[in-house]
Amino acid sequence: MIFLTCVAVFVRFNRGPGVAVELSAAARVAELKEIVASQQGVPAQALRVLFAGRELQSSASLQVSSHSDVQVVFTWRPPHLVSSSPGVLLSGL
Repeated sequence: MIFLTCVAVFVRFNRGPGVAVELSAAARVAELKEIVASQQGVPAQALRVLFAGRELQSSASLQVSSHSDVQVVFTWRPPHLVSSSPGVLLSGL
């Protein structure tokens, strides 16, 4: 018999209030992104997950202890605001 341990992490989101999220101890970062994306109504691929000052890759295991704080940053830019030159926003919007 396999027992799954759940961890509760507090997600701080740059577009709104933080929320507590329960995940299995073996959860991947991509699972956290999907949960936050559905709660916030944003695309999961536009989210970055930061923990202890480092960005966590979607394929990585979350590996945080219960009651940890995780920062989720929304980085989506609509295509009409993105330039082919780095650091340049299109004007005239």
